[in-house]
Amino acid sequence: MKKVWSVVILLCLSTAMFSQDVVLFYESFDQCIGYGTPGSDDYEDMGYTGGNDNQFSGNIATGVVLTDNQNWTDSYAYGAYQCAKVGHSKYAGYVTTPTITCTGDVVLTFRAAPWTGDSLMNIQVTGGTPDKAAFELKKNDWTTIRVNITDVTESVKIKFHSVNKHRFFLDDVTLLPPDPDEPAIRLMSSPLVELGFLGKNYTKQYANVQVVGTNLSSGITVNFTNNDGYYFAASMRSLSSEGGKLTVSFGEGAKAGTYSATIELSATGKNGAKVTKKINIGAEVSELDLEGSGTRMDPYTVGDVILLANNPGTVWAETRYWVKGYVLGAVKRYNTDQFDGICTNDKTSLVLAGAPDETNYDKVATVELVSGDARNALNVVDNPQLIGQMVKVWGELLNDKANPLYLQKPGVRNVKYNEQYVRPWDQDEPEEYDPTTKISYQQSAVSIQKIIRNGQLFIIRDNAIYTITGQIAE
Repeated sequence: MKKVWSVVILLCLSTAMFSQDVVLFYESFDQCIGYGTPGSDDYEDMGYTGGNDNQFSGNIATGVVLTDNQNWTDSYAYGAYQCAKVGHSKYAGYVTTPTITCTGDVVLTFRAAPWTGDSLMNIQVTGGTPDKAAFELKKNDWTTIRVNITDVTESVKIKFHSVNKHRFFLDDVTLLPPDPDEPAIRLMSSPLVELGFLGKNYTKQYANVQVVGTNLSSGITVNFTNNDGYYFAASMRSLSSEGGKLTVSFGEGAKAGTYSATIELSATGKNGAKVTKKINIGAEVSELDLEGSGTRMDPYTVGDVILLANNPGTVWAETRYWVKGYVLGAVKRYNTDQFDGICTNDKTSLVLAGAPDETNYDKVATVELVSGDARNALNVVDNPQLIGQMVKVWGELLNDKANPLYLQKPGVRNVKYNEQYVRPWDQDEPEEYDPTTKISYQQSAVSIQKIIRNGQLFIIRDNAIYTITGQIAE
């Protein structure tokens, strides 16, 4: 009878405390007994032993864990008297709830008692953030534990597990909505803000976090408690007591590496208590693994163009780069801006690939041919011999966040004409040779420099540094 009354009291207190009659989840473990399995010959004769009969050690609690709710999982867990025992003298154990659908902030309550001689237990929450996860229990006594779980986006699973082979009894696992009168700072998204891959030439990255304040008597202060470098920033240093939108950012200029920061939101509740909430921010700066560099001597490949388009901010805006690829044809659009396949009767576009027989449209790049010499020299209607040939084109890779694509594919826009490089290009051109007169020339390209290599004239105008072996042209 003691167990029944304890449940009634718990539920009544919960209703009074939260001013709601909504219980998101409840597990009584009332079907558990201390020995045997229902249906076996010794089931009725052995009695109920362990936990709720105030026995916390000895030859007890060796039954099967039987639950009110389906899809609990366990390891080295046993049935006791209308409760569960977790752990073994030689092995750590656990019981894990089924997936519980809920959002926002919730409150977990449960009762726990240690096996005599043991004292520790832990919980692990998947899908939310608990305010406490480790507990020390009272010898030979039950303790009612309350845990606030915040930032639940869809659902939670709660794992109750033993530490260092410590054993414990578990009962009355309950999940409730938050106390509507309790002061709180809540986030309408995950507390972990990943600003993501920023690339080699990245632009500033932003993320918005919606903050909600409840029952606060002061505004919410915004402070960095851990800032890896000075690249992270917040849009404001304070919010109203009701909250608001906070924009966090990672600026330009960081070297390659992984960066993190922590923002602590703090305020005073109407009950005088201090309320805090942490936002963890992460960012990564690294160079892309590209085959080319976008210069005339070392053009980007189609694979590079695709990789750059998937990482906005990694090329400079309104800057032309060189790209090489095999011509598959033109874009078939049916008078729309869609990519509908490849044709040979459009003069305004090209489809390039890394191989002349490419059939996977996820591995192609599109090219915009503006009217003029570039279109005249490269379109496949007037130049059908280009199909299957490799060409170099010089244009913009508009891969900023607003417009990384051309005709719904990674691509090159606003291609300009260059007499030497719009023709089919021999990708097998040898990179090394040994002329009679050999020099090594490193040029920062402030002025035009002419180099003859293997009988071919190269004119350097790009804003880059090259090491070219050849003869300086007169």
